Amino acid sequence: MVEHGDHMRILLLGFLAACDTSATIGNDTAGGGDTADTGENISDSGDTADSADTADSGDTGAAEATVAWDVTGDYTDLVFSLVSINIGDTLIMADIAEELPAAARIELAEPPPDDYLVAVPDVPGLYIAYFLGGLHQDDGDGKWDPDEEWYGVATTVTFYLDGVLPTEMIDAGYVAGWNALKITSSGNELGDPLAQPLPVLLNDELVLGGDHDDTIAATDRVTTLSASAFSAGTVPAALDVTDVGDTWSLTLSGEPPSDHFADIDGDGREEAVELALAYTNVGGSYGFDVGTDTDRGFACLDGLPVVGWWFASSTDITELLYLNQAGVALGWNAIQITGSDTAFLTPEDAQSLTLSTSCQLGG
Repeated sequence: MVEHGDHMRILLLGFLAACDTSATIGNDTAGGGDTADTGENISDSGDTADSADTADSGDTGAAEATVAWDVTGDYTDLVFSLVSINIGDTLIMADIAEELPAAARIELAEPPPDDYLVAVPDVPGLYIAYFLGGLHQDDGDGKWDPDEEWYGVATTVTFYLDGVLPTEMIDAGYVAGWNALKITSSGNELGDPLAQPLPVLLNDELVLGGDHDDTIAATDRVTTLSASAFSAGTVPAALDVTDVGDTWSLTLSGEPPSDHFADIDGDGREEAVELALAYTNVGGSYGFDVGTDTDRGFACLDGLPVVGWWFASSTDITELLYLNQAGVALGWNAIQITGSDTAFLTPEDAQSLTLSTSCQLGG
């Protein structure tokens, strides 16, 4: 997975190149810090440029949207938040600037309050504020609470520029007002602030399936086996089990029980990982009976084992951004284990697996 610092370098690349400065974005609030002039500049810009922008969009009584997000996925019972973020070596979730009901399209017309703007070092008279659009679970009050998890995050970082833009920034496409920066694994580019994608990332169900080679009998069975069994010493109840037959499929649906979670990758966080295990049913029980049934082999794609991996949601929206940029969904993902690395599979590949005695972990 991409580290937080790598994402920050991607995020800042376009902005710093346009500014033609090696300085990072400062944390001083506008008017609060380095010189008296910064306070005067913000005050002046609020009286002139900001008021002109507001007049353009709002004096008619029907304010025209200046920034918007297009939501995809099931947003039922979710609430939209415009989340302020601080930028340093990592993205840091700050506070909530705006809350709105979730909808297929979410629009805002006004600029952010002045107290979100920070001075851009080495670019006199220019101020910036960074945000992420997100969707979170809600207890009914329409506001984000610290224990409420995020289920959607925009694929762009939204930022507002106030003040005097250098010519090189204008030539690069930046504007005074709302901007959007599309973050990709290969770099970044400016996007349309009125058409920012905001996907709901939860994938609540995954199907693993396929066929078998001649080392596995059609009369054998195949079941889910929690990877927590290798560290806990006990085998949690199977999520699904079926006959191998000519073809087979196992469905992973919803969040797995707590005994399916363990710190599989040693990062200090517990994950739920499920393997597809073929076995000969000797004892006659529903699932795989350790010590009685005979384990045969796992499910592989191109000779490499595949697992279902559940990624839990988070109360920190920046974690969702990192997961999204790494191609990871909340909930279930099909992952191919390729030695020290992993590959995320399409739903089609996840149902094109082969059970074989030659498919073993670590080999």
